[in-house]
Amino acid sequence: ENTRLLLHLNEINGTAYDSGPFNHSGINTNVTYVAGRYGNAGSFNGSSSGFIIADNPSLNFGSGNSFTVEAWVKTTTTSMQRVVHKYSTAGPFQGYDLAVCNSGENVSMWVGGTAWTSGACHVADGRWHHIAGSYNSGTGLVKVYCDGVEVGSQAQSPVTTYACNMS
Repeated sequence: ENTRLLLHLNEINGTAYDSGPFNHSGINTNVTYVAGRYGNAGSFNGSSSGFIIADNPSLNFGSGNSFTVEAWVKTTTTSMQRVVHKYSTAGPFQGYDLAVCNSGENVSMWVGGTAWTSGACHVADGRWHHIAGSYNSGTGLVKVYCDGVEVGSQAQSPVTTYACNMS
């Protein structure tokens, strides 16, 4: 109903096409395609590959809105992996970021400010895992999930509205 971006990443090559209502197609930067859980899947090299989605107000959620960011991941890499992120790298730090951290042992969500919300989630095992992070504007809680199970939560004050590309 309120989908802002839906990338299946099952293309054969090139652009990642948005199946959501806003048509936010992604520019491919060094992503290759391999056999996935269902059809094809984007394969990322961990350092210089990804999709760049042009800035659009529909991807800025604001502090008064609840939202969820989710992805399927399959990795054996133990370095930090930013899975979905849209944030400024200069202060004031604003945005959101869903990542795999701590040697592939945590899923983490950042919604602006200074703190990450993290929970135990062993994903660096070469199998497919569904990870998600959500912010509830009514409760102020950020929650993180691994394979459908809540693994961490804490109160946050998000700062998620600003102009920059998403990757």
